Amino acid sequence: MPEVWKQIPGYEGLYEVSNLGRVRSLGRIVDHGNSGKLTIKARLLKLNLDRYQYVFLSRFGRPVRFRVHTLVLTTFSGPCPEGMVCRHLNGDPVDNRWPENLVWGTPAENIQDEIRHGQTMRRNFKLTDEQVAQIRLLRGTMSQQKIADRFGVHQNTISLIFLGKIYVAAR
Repeated sequence: MPEVWKQIPGYEGLYEVSNLGRVRSLGRIVDHGNSGKLTIKARLLKLNLDRYQYVFLSRFGRPVRFRVHTLVLTTFSGPCPEGMVCRHLNGDPVDNRWPENLVWGTPAENIQDEIRHGQTMRRNFKLTDEQVAQIRLLRGTMSQQKIADRFGVHQNTISLIFLGKIYVAAR
């Protein structure tokens, strides 16, 4: 399928996203008041990675982080319908092709996708009181991702434990 570029809603004239999941900044001249004008060259943006690819888009001098799959799906399919989520049909969280792999769907459909692709272990994993205590002792000794990998949970779980927002314990 040929690559098609569209302007990102809310960032028209600034950024475009393609149906293959690439994001680019458009060339433009920005007025910086007393500092003068700044020329921004058109370029492909670097895709960062946590579990999903993300980029930073800036408007009015304020950078905002966006997941690439959300940009692609919103731009090509429209805003997310209420109660829906982005689904990766093939289970690959960095495959941001539309319409081959990205669709809006219900959370239940997304869970069924995870089951079909064998990705449910993270969602259903329970930590014991002892494991949570061990995790807290590891704070500052290694990255949250390494701790998460060691205990078979998502990095967000480790972050929430450190922030005191959750305490997952087997009952």
